[in-house]
Amino acid sequence: MTHKLLIGNVVLNPEIIKNFLKKSCYWISFDEKENTMKLCASHLRGGEILFSISNCSYIQAKEFSELLGLKNENGEHYWGKWNPIYELDDDGSEDAEKIKICAFKLGIPLIVRPVSEDKKWAFYHSDRMQKPPDWSVEKIIEQLNEWAVLYKESLSTIP
Repeated sequence: MTHKLLIGNVVLNPEIIKNFLKKSCYWISFDEKENTMKLCASHLRGGEILFSISNCSYIQAKEFSELLGLKNENGEHYWGKWNPIYELDDDGSEDAEKIKICAFKLGIPLIVRPVSEDKKWAFYHSDRMQKPPDWSVEKIIEQLNEWAVLYKESLSTIP
């Protein structure tokens, strides 16, 4: 049986939300002046508010954050979970396929966007883009392997 949480007139199911957000970068912030809790997520495009609940107490926001497995970061009104997230413009090439397979084997979240065959594959992380001829598929795979070691703790946790 999953634990449900009533905040204001909204019933939340933290286990379901946590499952949908696993391997994402997401956080909860609480505004003490407005008594508002916001759940936000980011996938390289900046933070997006998933939902905001008014008439929420600090205790409720904290309990919800704990049920989601979020860590208190950046002050007492912020709880978050960071995961590395990468994107690939997939041109259907063998090189793009090698990148997808490597990321999958390493358990690294990868957002794949199909692109037309006249465009080459491109790999994105943070605010950087790598693509041929400056970056080879071998260099991307080497970088993925380094990130898998560097971010091992974040990649192995759920959420």
